[in-house]
Amino acid sequence: MSKTALEILRYTRTEAWVEDLLFAHPELLAPGLPVPQRQYILRPTSYRVDLLFEDETQTTLVEIKKGTVDLATLEQVRRYRGLLQKPGRRFRAYVVGAGISAEAAKSLGRTGGRLQYRQIGRDIPREVVLCRPCRMARDYRLSSCPYCGGRENLV
Repeated sequence: MSKTALEILRYTRTEAWVEDLLFAHPELLAPGLPVPQRQYILRPTSYRVDLLFEDETQTTLVEIKKGTVDLATLEQVRRYRGLLQKPGRRFRAYVVGAGISAEAAKSLGRTGGRLQYRQIGRDIPREVVLCRPCRMARDYRLSSCPYCGGRENLV
């Protein structure tokens, strides 16, 4: 049986696709995030943060991996934190991927929640709908909006 182009696209999401989705709808990651910067270059290095959210009190960074999040990914985020952290500001980071290694999951447990993992397809939906009343994105499998309770979607 052959698959349609849409079926193939649904299950071969790229890092760029996830970045586009979270840039447009950061509420899928966490409520209340400000407008992000994408592919932010950390000077004086050439490191690039996939998404960076900053407001007066907090810096939040997002690193996206198409495959499995491993210890090298967590070390990458720790390097970024060293370059981004400012005195008096909270710092939070998310790693987003299709899976996580056992070692990385164990290491995450020791971060006190400052570094969190989000799985594509479980925590970050592969398909979304937009709520008509509040215009927020949600997983298409949810019958009502988790933000406003609305049941009507934009088409």
